[in-house]
Amino acid sequence: MIDYHSVDLNSILNAILVQENVRNASLIQPADYNEATGHDTNMKSIQKKLKTYFPDLIFSDQYQTYQGVIVSKQSYNGQEISLQRMGEILGYPCVQDFNNYNNKEEVSYLIEINVVFEDGTVEQLIANGCKNIDKKSAFDAIAKKMEHALKKPQYKQMLEGREIKQVDVFVEKTIPTKVLVEKLSTNQPLDREDKDKVINIIYNFGFSMEMQFFFRANFEYDNPVHKGFLLGLILLERNYILSPFIPLQNYPEQDKKLQGILEKWEEEIMQLLKRTKMKKRSAARSKATKSKASNSKTTNSKTLKKYNSI
Repeated sequence: MIDYHSVDLNSILNAILVQENVRNASLIQPADYNEATGHDTNMKSIQKKLKTYFPDLIFSDQYQTYQGVIVSKQSYNGQEISLQRMGEILGYPCVQDFNNYNNKEEVSYLIEINVVFEDGTVEQLIANGCKNIDKKSAFDAIAKKMEHALKKPQYKQMLEGREIKQVDVFVEKTIPTKVLVEKLSTNQPLDREDKDKVINIIYNFGFSMEMQFFFRANFEYDNPVHKGFLLGLILLERNYILSPFIPLQNYPEQDKKLQGILEKWEEEIMQLLKRTKMKKRSAARSKATKSKASNSKTTNSKTLKKYNSI
């Protein structure tokens, strides 16, 4: 009997969509499993199981520039595949926008297609950066086809009996880093969308979830030291010195070293933010002032009592 539980749910969902011709291809990325190639442990296991479920599908990983294992009904081995070409293979509706806007300078939109289960859990199927929302209807049409395919009874066992409620399209406005730099450098307040963008930048650097939670809880947007740090981080993201080497899984040995550096950097950032918090220092000063005032009142009271007793 096939053990469906041993395979990543997202990989199964996308393989079903390829099998049903809703998607031309899907992509399994080693980086999602902290691996570098399709020949690493977890990646090999996922491919082996998927080949058992879907023997007609072809798994391509011998191509340039490598981004992961392409799952399709045709082979892409031996080809040169740019980032834009990969978007075309995966069926992204906004693929033509790839070189037509700069999301660091212009407002853009992230449009996702997500499957929502009856238990409330969500799995992302497509996430495509778009210049505007003109192609939203194309995403809606794809989502409808996806929902029909994924709800077919023959796939229920693969999903371990989990009931699909619906397949939704979600649109998120993407704030360019230029806006953040302008607001932070001129002491303008950041709104919720701006702060979500900040968290997204932290995520894109590869920092842990612990770091993201810590940042939300401890970062002070009115703290000059914190703001200076954030401006530096944003400028680094805008001019990322490792961008010529992306995807980093093409350099597995260097990627491992980078993870060690990233962990150390994260630790030092958390220490800096914690050490330079203003609210903590203000609270301590306020407490000390109150204590001093209380002691002063106590002394005066004793003095008055002494004089009254004479």
